[in-house]
Amino acid sequence: MKNSVMSYDDNMTSLSNDLVDENVISPKSERVSFFTLFLCPLIVLITTVSYIEGATKITIGYGALCGIVFLFNSLFNGIKFYKETIFFLLFVFWSLTGVIVAISLLSCYIFLRTVIQLFVLFLMISNVCTNIANIKCILFSFLFGGCIVAYLMISSGEYVLAEVGGERTSGIVGNANIFAFLLDNMLIALLCFFELTKIKVFKGIILCLIPICFKLLVSSGSRSGFLGFVAILGLWYYIFYLKLTFKKPLLAVFVTVIMVGLAIFVVKNLAYTKLLERLIQARYITEGAGDVSAVSRVGLIKQGIALAIRNPIAGVGLDNFRYNNSYNLYAHNNYIEVLSDTGFVGAILYYGIYFCIILKILKLRKTIKSPMLNMISVYIIFDMFIWQVFGVTYAQKEPWIFLAVAAGYLNNLSKDQSGLNTTQIDGSY
Repeated sequence: MKNSVMSYDDNMTSLSNDLVDENVISPKSERVSFFTLFLCPLIVLITTVSYIEGATKITIGYGALCGIVFLFNSLFNGIKFYKETIFFLLFVFWSLTGVIVAISLLSCYIFLRTVIQLFVLFLMISNVCTNIANIKCILFSFLFGGCIVAYLMISSGEYVLAEVGGERTSGIVGNANIFAFLLDNMLIALLCFFELTKIKVFKGIILCLIPICFKLLVSSGSRSGFLGFVAILGLWYYIFYLKLTFKKPLLAVFVTVIMVGLAIFVVKNLAYTKLLERLIQARYITEGAGDVSAVSRVGLIKQGIALAIRNPIAGVGLDNFRYNNSYNLYAHNNYIEVLSDTGFVGAILYYGIYFCIILKILKLRKTIKSPMLNMISVYIIFDMFIWQVFGVTYAQKEPWIFLAVAAGYLNNLSKDQSGLNTTQIDGSY
């Protein structure tokens, strides 16, 4: 893409030598592309139908159709292969070596097929997320799918069972922790919309939805999901509002009241729940009692590291860690799972995707101020320090949707700013 020529709003009368006003208009048309509209139903299917046994083929079929349309569309617009995309493609090719060493070829094949599908999804989304209009459509589709999952869980009576009987809920997702992380991802999407919209009514509606997401998360009983939820809100406040709070005393008082109210809300909603019971259990692990699963996860990490050292090149094959440890479980930790499944080479290729994104974030933060850029930072921190520590994510769908949005946005933004030496507030996205 050629260096952009920036155009300005008629109301802008002056510009600082160092700072460009928020009303900068992107040279790219802020409209939703045809292919984005074609892709949005796939995002909804991924977050809903793909979890229903026997209906997964619907998602695969529509995804294949999207791939065909994408290839046809690329004849006119081309395909953008970012560094992240190349690392992902190399990771896919390297994963093929698992066929040679895998104990369970079936598990390896299923995961390999999934990883290939996720690569295609990543390629398509990263190619459309070149302006905020397309990004909003992708995120809204994700939220819409999440709302369907939540509605089905509530309407089925599963949520009531959790409230009354103390059971863990998972909805159509089928796994309580994955359901909790789906809600964490929905929280990040909601906060993205909160920062991108200037309409106060919408901001108010979004803030009202956050407690609802939290109550649903509590019903899942997921400790890691709860930690992620708290971490996301904390990072969001720290990045966007901490400095502002210190500058305005009245705002500080208001925030304090809100934080106290939030604490009361949390305590009230945790009382007599499965989540609180599991949190209390975790405190007594060191005394020899408590949650056995938490103890086994420590053992899984130790065995995973030993397994990676014994198989440093090709690993043991995708999804084959479970067949090479004494617990017969997956690692419950993405770092260990990727390292043991694909070896050190595969781990380097996989985390090369994150490394490229993080480098672009650090570089762009020096020259541009952007709500979307900050929310990408929140997601990356949450993903790398919460989600991947407590779960296996490399074959999950949600992270690749958000990483693809980040890749498309950051690369497009980097090219737009390549000819500028000034610090600017990003009002074009």
